[in-house]
Amino acid sequence: MRPKFYTYLTVVLFLLLGVFQAKAQDQQVSGTVSDETGYPLPGVTILLKGTTRGTTSDLDGKYSISAPSTGVLVFSFIGYDPKEVTVGNQTTINVSLNPDLSDLEEVIVVGYGTAKKSQLTGAISSVGNKEIQELPITDARQALQGRAAGVDVTQPGSKPGSPPQVRIRGRRSFNASNEPLYVVDGIPIVGGLDDINPQDITSMEVLKDASATAIYGSRGANGVVLITTKRGTKGKTVVSLDSYYGINEELGRIEVFDGPAFAEYKRESRRATGNYPEGPATPEADANIFEPVELESLAMGRSTDYIGGLLRTGAIQSHQIG
Repeated sequence: MRPKFYTYLTVVLFLLLGVFQAKAQDQQVSGTVSDETGYPLPGVTILLKGTTRGTTSDLDGKYSISAPSTGVLVFSFIGYDPKEVTVGNQTTINVSLNPDLSDLEEVIVVGYGTAKKSQLTGAISSVGNKEIQELPITDARQALQGRAAGVDVTQPGSKPGSPPQVRIRGRRSFNASNEPLYVVDGIPIVGGLDDINPQDITSMEVLKDASATAIYGSRGANGVVLITTKRGTKGKTVVSLDSYYGINEELGRIEVFDGPAFAEYKRESRRATGNYPEGPATPEADANIFEPVELESLAMGRSTDYIGGLLRTGAIQSHQIG
């Protein structure tokens, strides 16, 4: 019995020695977790790989965990790539996490939550900076013309400089306004986009379904146009110049009568009612249907081209420095 007892005692001693050695190898590791810009990230999960031992970073991005020198710490946070760091003989480990761009591009905010792009059933149209830069436009609303499904952009009148009219999925009211809500960098604006330079716009998104109403209430009933403008970034200063010049000409001109032709047209209309004698025109008969200034113009062979006097070749130019 004595040898067997010694055998059991030896096994227990070896097990205890292994536990004590494992305890002795553990060391306290602390540090700070930040994003790519150095801003502290709270709520980051720090897990000892292969175990259930873990912790989270506080509001200042700081953490503390007990780990062996051979352990591997896994840092993970929503929207960021996970990172693994071997402890070794380090007692302070500061980690910087990089955004997971592939996942962020697939996430879209809808109403009160988020959804993956593949699972999104809402109607959203987007116009990027490249499409806007390609067009010589003076109004940002013109960039939506023909580029967003369900969005009608028309010119309500021929008055020079009149703003285009935007209708998202048609009219909703006969008396109230049918204009969509414009939100520039998160701030709703009233009165259109006349004061915004199209060259300063990075992207335009058009919300056409119920998610617009869920976010902006009744103001989004006619649809919402989200506008994101350019912002400064870190790096060297870059100066850009965008300039163009063009001309405006009429596409066609309505063919109208000159003076003698209009006079003969007027005589013929009176002949049809019996108020002008048949045959060649006479000064006595003309005096009954023409004003004195008209008779003077007919005698002098003078005609006035009113349309030609109103129209001329116009010039349009734009120069933007950024």
